[in-house]
Amino acid sequence: MSDEAKAVEALAKLGERSLETADKAGGWATRVFGEGFQQLGGTWADSMAGYRFRNRVRVLQKTQAAIEKAGLTDDIRTLSDRLALPLLEAISDESDETLQDVWAAYIRNAVDPTKSNGDRLLIDVIRRLEPRDWPILQTLFLSGNVTLGPSEFGLLEDELGEILDRLTALGLLDFDDDQSVYLIAEGSSPPALKIRCGGGDYYAMKLLRRFQDAVARD
Repeated sequence: MSDEAKAVEALAKLGERSLETADKAGGWATRVFGEGFQQLGGTWADSMAGYRFRNRVRVLQKTQAAIEKAGLTDDIRTLSDRLALPLLEAISDESDETLQDVWAAYIRNAVDPTKSNGDRLLIDVIRRLEPRDWPILQTLFLSGNVTLGPSEFGLLEDELGEILDRLTALGLLDFDDDQSVYLIAEGSSPPALKIRCGGGDYYAMKLLRRFQDAVARD
């Protein structure tokens, strides 16, 4: 057996042990993800096994810690297959520590029976985030009815604009200027939180607040 094959086999065995360990710690993973979690036990040796294995295990470890901290070990919601399977797939692709924390917070809130159910729209939003988006989002989460500019984010206008454009594409913000296809009607009440950048205004959308609630940490 080649060294590469041995390494993959070792990762697969380690993955199985990690699955068993997580399941023994209150059975939360199997209860939350259902059969999809057990089925993943045989896929650790797939392509990019080492990379995806480390990501999955790390997010599950962070989620376990978040669930225990919240005292939810014995009282968690089981996710439906249509939510659990894409969620398990998504966390396997995330290697950034900060965004892994975001995933852990999202899962922890999704399994809390006192909070709203998770949904695939928010999974897609988190999956498409870049690490540098998160500090911007945190500033927005902490801002009230204000108008912000690049200085509040510590970025140059072009740098901030690039990030805000991505968040707009994800549906978290909207953009308005005199070159836009549509403008906010004169005399209407625009969202209270806005960012002036790039010759126009970015406005917080309702989805931003839903997202904030979905990844909130106690």
